[in-house]
Amino acid sequence: MLVAGWLIYRMARLAGGPVKPLAMIPFLALAALGVLAWVVLRGMWGRSFAARPVTLRLDPDTGELLDPTAVEEPPRRHQTFTGEVRPPQRW
Repeated sequence: MLVAGWLIYRMARLAGGPVKPLAMIPFLALAALGVLAWVVLRGMWGRSFAARPVTLRLDPDTGELLDPTAVEEPPRRHQTFTGEVRPPQRW
């Protein structure tokens, strides 16, 4: 963002007054920065989506991991927060 802001500032400074061809240089650099940012961020966002956490089942039978979208039944309510089960006494 700082580089883009500086390039926009330089482009505006060079473009002030009569049309100057030198104002095209910061514009092209700004376009190249946009393309580079798109390539880099697209890869980073793709890796972050691929690294989404896997949710453990509430009552695993064999210890396998289960994708929450593959569950056919709605998730159970948390029993401790509803008051159905008293929380454990620690002291």
